Amino acid sequence: MSQPTEKAKQAMGSIERVLSQLPGIREYKEREIRREVDKRIRQEVMDALEHVRAGLSDLQRDVLAAGGIQWMDDIERIQSRLVLLSDKVRSAAYGYRPLFDLERIREAELERLIAFDKEILQRVPEVEAGLERAKAAATQSAEAFGKALQELHQAVTALLDAYAKRERVVHGEDAEQ
Repeated sequence: MSQPTEKAKQAMGSIERVLSQLPGIREYKEREIRREVDKRIRQEVMDALEHVRAGLSDLQRDVLAAGGIQWMDDIERIQSRLVLLSDKVRSAAYGYRPLFDLERIREAELERLIAFDKEILQRVPEVEAGLERAKAAATQSAEAFGKALQELHQAVTALLDAYAKRERVVHGEDAEQ
């Protein structure tokens, strides 16, 4: 069981702990804890992505104010990928397969979802660092700024690709490929 799941179990009240030992209730409660842990991690991811998106908007405004209209398409492309990733995280399933598939996600799959979400959260600082490099490069040469934007775009795309693994788990496909 993952460390966040163990922490959530330790936070249970005494009545919850007693009830969670009853047959059937224990499994239900453990699934609920895993879902809640995953939901909290995804909220952290969304908050971090919103922080990056706000910083990118600030950069866009500054670059435009400095006459850098030629960079707006590049910045918009990155912005749209960040929005796409945020939307995927926000609307991601956290414990159930799609409605047309009546089988629930098993505990092992929930743990994998939590692991994927933690991985995404750990990789967000790479995107934040890319944004900082782009901000610094905006005051340098056009070549340096273009390269920094390209690297930022690649970092966001890498996060989207990593999140696609999570979606494959939810849909019952093997994400280990």
